[in-house]
Amino acid sequence: MDIIAQHNQKMKVFHDIIGCAFDVYNEYRPGLTEYPYQYGLKFLLKWLGYDVRKEYDLPLYLFQQLLPESYRCDLVLVRQEGNIIIECKAKKCILEEHRDQLKNYMLLTHCPFGVLINFTKPSSKGGQVYSEVYQYHEKEHYVDRLDTKYIGTMKEYTEKPWKRFLRQSSNTPLCILPEIKTDKDYL
Repeated sequence: MDIIAQHNQKMKVFHDIIGCAFDVYNEYRPGLTEYPYQYGLKFLLKWLGYDVRKEYDLPLYLFQQLLPESYRCDLVLVRQEGNIIIECKAKKCILEEHRDQLKNYMLLTHCPFGVLINFTKPSSKGGQVYSEVYQYHEKEHYVDRLDTKYIGTMKEYTEKPWKRFLRQSSNTPLCILPEIKTDKDYL
């Protein structure tokens, strides 16, 4: 397997998360709070076959010791290779405090990966989706940002089931409205 294929395989889950975030944002448009985007993201990731859980309890650590309590994160993609905390925001821009929030979640729970997604509020330039991916290093107990500049240019194309569904049902009306009655109908 060549280096590009290995990289694509490792990053596929992040490609899917960010791709689904774009699809949700394109459907919902800018200007909402983070919750509708979060619910839509969860729905699409589940449709791709991922185990995504809302309000999921992760183990809590202090001084590298597992505590009997747990910490509840808003959205977690559960997988064998390591869970991924997905922190969604709907702000004008990402601030350092938003990055610190995700990093602290990862340090508290020893979760190996985290994705920070901002569904930006509308501005003069419109809205957009901004994302950052982080990795927790357990031995050194620190979090750093992964270089994800190639996620958007992965060579492997992911066919999204909802795109197929939309193509198949594009000629079918979403709902049928009753005919409008005129004054003659009431006479």
